[in-house]
Amino acid sequence: MAAGIIPHHFVTNLELAEAYACVDALNLARDTRFLSVIIEGDAFTVINKVNCSGIDRSSLRALMKQFHDMLLR
Repeated sequence: MAAGIIPHHFVTNLELAEAYACVDALNLARDTRFLSVIIEGDAFTVINKVNCSGIDRSSLRALMKQFHDMLLR
């Protein structure tokens, strides 16, 4: 198991904070070479975007693209 804290400045809403947390969790998993990862969150919008492989046109699109790109590596 692992945990971490990464400050992000100018985060203006909950969905953006949750999206950053998802990307940071994947970075931590990659850095610690975990083979399996379970990411939990409480922002329904972000969880849906993480589970969706379609085109995202929201303000979170850059982070969601980064998240999905990391899954492919």
